Amino acid sequence: MPSKKQSLPSDFRAYRKGTFSSFSEACLRTSRYFRDDDAQQYLNSLLATSNDWTLPLSTSTTVWRAQLGHSWEALGNGETPCPHPPERMKPTPHHAAAGRANPEGIAYLYLADERLTAVAECRPWVGGFVSVGQFSTAQSLNLVDFTQHGLGFLTTNNPDRQAWHDLGEAFSMPISRGDDIRDYYPHAGRF
Repeated sequence: MPSKKQSLPSDFRAYRKGTFSSFSEACLRTSRYFRDDDAQQYLNSLLATSNDWTLPLSTSTTVWRAQLGHSWEALGNGETPCPHPPERMKPTPHHAAAGRANPEGIAYLYLADERLTAVAECRPWVGGFVSVGQFSTAQSLNLVDFTQHGLGFLTTNNPDRQAWHDLGEAFSMPISRGDDIRDYYPHAGRF
């Protein structure tokens, strides 16, 4: 829960345009490559409160990655589907499609804390094949947790909670291959 001692800068309250949707609109329509003062204030305000929204992840924590598809292995006189091999479960730059946080060609490793969450993120067809990889963190990490106070409809008089909630909602929206990639510019800082 955000600490009560630290409050947002007053310029964040003034920028009640300080919602992710307003920031996103500015990135998409007015200042894709250069931040205007309002967008910079919004980012500075999020940075100023980000420590209140972190979640520690210990060394050796199990995390999961899922990908659509499978490989084949020999079985008798034929082949049978099997999960992708470990090297295929790691992102590679030559296969890096644009995503929620990464621009095309820059590989990001998307992981989930639960196996079924990783599978659901792939949005497989009913009966489709999904390969799942189990990973372990090599060191302790601090993550920004957008979901501390849940997702869904929220109205509050607390501007920092509302801003973090709105940002979490934006990052939780499903991505489809047919989506206009420009819709994800604000998520990936591509402006």
